[in-house]
Amino acid sequence: MVVLAAKGPAPALKHVVVSVRGFGVRTPTVHLWRRMVHARAALHDVRRMHAAHTSGIEAARLDLVEALDSYVSRLTADGMPVPYRLRDELRMHKALLAAQRR
Repeated sequence: MVVLAAKGPAPALKHVVVSVRGFGVRTPTVHLWRRMVHARAALHDVRRMHAAHTSGIEAARLDLVEALDSYVSRLTADGMPVPYRLRDELRMHKALLAAQRR
């Protein structure tokens, strides 16, 4: 674990902790958040443009489920609470993905 001192007046942001696992550095939570936001937007776009093409929707939904799952796993691993809405969204998309594959 590496602790870097950050400059700035905000007392809550004095230190940034970067945890190292194996041979690489863990993906920062903000990148997982951005991936999740982009996956949501991609699913929205695919659903709007290609309503009849379920394969594109399934691929976009799978990407969103992976992004949501990664973000929720990181929050849990870091001991942070997972908002109910986020947990419900993940559960809903997993169920929809399973229903599409039947």
